[in-house]
Amino acid sequence: MQKEFEVDGIQYVIAFSEASHSIIFYIDALQSKRKVYEQTSLERGFGDEPPDTVWTISEHTRARNIFRILPEVRTFIDNVIARYKPYYFTYSANEPEKEQVYRRFAHNIANRFGYQLHELKPGSFRFYKV
Repeated sequence: MQKEFEVDGIQYVIAFSEASHSIIFYIDALQSKRKVYEQTSLERGFGDEPPDTVWTISEHTRARNIFRILPEVRTFIDNVIARYKPYYFTYSANEPEKEQVYRRFAHNIANRFGYQLHELKPGSFRFYKV
């Protein structure tokens, strides 16, 4: 199951893998209308191509859009749980700056849907159905 949506010219993708029971969230750099990745001089020097997907963007953009992104993510996770009724699933923050938001969101999900929450390592969450 996958959902794509755009906020301020940035194309976001959230997906649930039945095989790994994991939720991933990223930016589709190729579909975004705005530049979301700046290559380093080292990457340019080696002739590297910009990535197709990006896991993070600038603090300024993230802070400005969180209130438009969060409802999309919440609705997607609600739909995943309603459709698949997973016994367990995981998601992880990819940056220390996101851990607090992901932790708060994880507690909300666990409480709303009756999952036991286990933080595997800082920012990495596993939900078990109780």
